[in-house]
Amino acid sequence: MNPISFEISKKALALPPHPKMGKAGILITIDGPAGSGKTTLASEIASLIEREQKSVNQIHMDSLYNGWDGALTNGMRTRMRNEILPEIVKGENFQLPSYDWLIDQWGEPQSFHTADFTILEGVGAGQKVSRPFASLSIWIEVSAELAMERVLERDGFHLEPQMKRWQKLEREHFTEEATKLAADYQLVGAP
Repeated sequence: MNPISFEISKKALALPPHPKMGKAGILITIDGPAGSGKTTLASEIASLIEREQKSVNQIHMDSLYNGWDGALTNGMRTRMRNEILPEIVKGENFQLPSYDWLIDQWGEPQSFHTADFTILEGVGAGQKVSRPFASLSIWIEVSAELAMERVLERDGFHLEPQMKRWQKLEREHFTEEATKLAADYQLVGAP
């Protein structure tokens, strides 16, 4: 397990509930380019928090996008503000839409239970609209070459043309949102 995961989970466990999160407790966002290690870090942090008898929801931004063309758009920001964040903030059992990338359309909604912590991870998790609710925000980056290599090994080499386009879109998104600058932690070369 990555030592930074221990540090972040320890800090998260010491945080009081966020005032804007109501019964939902604490929101942690993990953002950075595709292939930077966000999901791995989120899983490590969740595991460490759960060891302390606390419950954790882990929500992947990939499931919330409306395909390649519906991610990192104004429409996605609006959905985050009007649909997704309100469900998380309620602090009760909830469902979120889940995009099925294999069939390129929405699948069955994903169910979540009331939890002490919610980790929202993926490209766009730390955007401006989610910041007022986050108790802790994390930015991870790796070189564009390493990120591309990781994604293609994980998801398939047939995605290379789409990933080249995606890397351009995410760079524009991160610049517009100033995501890295807003993060509490800025990690380089995460897992």
